[in-house]
Amino acid sequence: MIYPVDGVEYPGEVDRIEGASILPSRQLKDVSYLSWIRRLPCSVSGTGNPIHAHHVRTGRNCCAGRKPDDRFAVPMSAKLHLMGHRIGWESFERRFKIDFLEMVKFYNCMYFKRFGRWPLGTVINY
Repeated sequence: MIYPVDGVEYPGEVDRIEGASILPSRQLKDVSYLSWIRRLPCSVSGTGNPIHAHHVRTGRNCCAGRKPDDRFAVPMSAKLHLMGHRIGWESFERRFKIDFLEMVKFYNCMYFKRFGRWPLGTVINY
């Protein structure tokens, strides 16, 4: 699938499929990706500071007590981030008519276009 980032194609799969998966014992950190994410406007409202790096959870990328890898982070205003935690992320997506997994792909592609590498942990499927 092509995303509107100058034709960069997302190389991996990010989906909502529930089920067992083999996860590393700890979160994959990518400090440069998170730093870049926190300098962008909110992915929902387009507003500026303060920006949080919201880690998008799926049925496969996390488990109880474990945050998803940093490549699943999208920029979000502090106010909206707090709202999402209060009302739940599925309700948040419906309210704002957004798809966080599509946002993850979009920001990963933007990062690749800007820096020439995928965020750490991106699975390449060719």
